[in-house]
Amino acid sequence: MSALTALPTVSDRTTLALVLGSIDPVIAAMSPRSPALRPDVFGILRTCLRYRGTLDQLIEAIRLMEGDSAGVPV
Repeated sequence: MSALTALPTVSDRTTLALVLGSIDPVIAAMSPRSPALRPDVFGILRTCLRYRGTLDQLIEAIRLMEGDSAGVPV
């Protein structure tokens, strides 16, 4: 979880919102949100695990936003 929250795309609320907007809308609608980053990301991940294919969508969206970041291996 620390590696994920260290990524600029995830740690910035604006880009995280863009990522959520680019995947299945049920994730943004059903994820319990928190003002603290770690619980917020945990809630998003937990919600993705309940809906088939959405975790892959989330990871792919983060990869697209991060580009060639060393933190997101292919």
